[in-house]
Amino acid sequence: MIEKLLTTDDARKLSREEIYELHKKHGNSTFIDLLQQLGFDKKVVSADGLLLRYDDGSEALDFISGFGSVPFGHENNPNILHPHPNAMAAALAYDLVQITPGKINKFFFFNDGARPNESAFKIARAYTGRKKILFAENAFHGRSLGTLSASSNKEYKDLFEPLVPGFESIPYNNINALEEKLKTKEFAALILEPIQGEAGVIIPGIGYIRSAEFLCKKYKTLFILDEVQTGFGRTGKMFAAEHDDTSPDIITMAKALGGGLAIIGAMGVTDEVYSAYAKKTRCLLDNSTFGGNYRSCETAIDSINRIVNENLVENARENGKYILEKLKPLKEKHKIIKDVRGEGLLIGVEFEKPAEGGLKNLLLSGIERISGNMIDREDVSALFAGRMLNEHGILIAFSLNNHYVARFEPPLIVTKEQIDKAVDAFDKVLEKYPSYSSLLNVTMKEYIGRKIKR
Repeated sequence: MIEKLLTTDDARKLSREEIYELHKKHGNSTFIDLLQQLGFDKKVVSADGLLLRYDDGSEALDFISGFGSVPFGHENNPNILHPHPNAMAAALAYDLVQITPGKINKFFFFNDGARPNESAFKIARAYTGRKKILFAENAFHGRSLGTLSASSNKEYKDLFEPLVPGFESIPYNNINALEEKLKTKEFAALILEPIQGEAGVIIPGIGYIRSAEFLCKKYKTLFILDEVQTGFGRTGKMFAAEHDDTSPDIITMAKALGGGLAIIGAMGVTDEVYSAYAKKTRCLLDNSTFGGNYRSCETAIDSINRIVNENLVENARENGKYILEKLKPLKEKHKIIKDVRGEGLLIGVEFEKPAEGGLKNLLLSGIERISGNMIDREDVSALFAGRMLNEHGILIAFSLNNHYVARFEPPLIVTKEQIDKAVDAFDKVLEKYPSYSSLLNVTMKEYIGRKIKR
């Protein structure tokens, strides 16, 4: 139960002491202690160019400029202020603690979704003293070298090998395979998506995520939940971990945290895990130049408050059930559909794979010709997505790790009327193109037409 969230107005009114206390409780507390000891724990109330004005009436000229990130000086509300504590970052950390599951109590901020996962690997190794990281097959955790190392998709990995050593995989949703690995006590952490989005909206069995958490505790391996895509109401809960009543040691998030306006990611850890960095010699190991900047945190606070105040988690849960009810009958109507599945507003429609042989080869070679190697040869869902957009004005997504799954992932504010329109369009596309050959033929004709016009 959320008792109170801080708003951006609340954050602006925080005193120097209140900012310090929030960072101390929910941020990189050792770093804040260091700033206080050095006298950098001042609250900036306004700025102009190089000039910074503080709450105690003093002023300073900024000869750090955000470690080179502020080439034109500051505006009235400075955005990147190193090395001063940030009121918006303090308030955002507080708000995140109110809504995240379990005992997560400290937050680090970054400027994308991969970096929180990279940082999760780092702090897990630092805390446990172990070097290996365990991940699930078909996972997607980002495109940096470390997060690619926690991926099974060869098309994303092969060009950049050798990747980071010490990463091993297990089948998703297989608790026995997980325990066989964990019992070796070689792994610093297990990282899982509570629902595998890019794998094609793969939902584990009831109890799998909770059992994974239990096994991690049993073998003293940290449990990381990657909620970059599933967080902030997407699955009908604030975080998907809540579906299985799970309490991770580390949680990562991004995407919806920025409300579609700011680029921001976060890693949350328990106080116990934070102890790996709770020394002055280590407190700078996971700082980020742009992480926790004023405007991104301000936008994130507004985003969280809007999700809570407008009951958008409940809206996602209710309309997620509605869209599944509308889509599932299409499986019986159209033989090309293999499965319809989802949680909240993260819905996957999986198409049947064509049988091996001439038709499949024709399909795949046709896709390759159309895309010019820009998309995967089996990206059938992309062809359906193209029909939806060009014939009905509905934008749906394909899945990176399963090219036979199309995703319906609308904003949390979607209405039932808009869902009806999208599902009706999907039904019409499937009626018009009941086979892969009919779908490929029209796409090829359009492709040839575009080339002639050029």
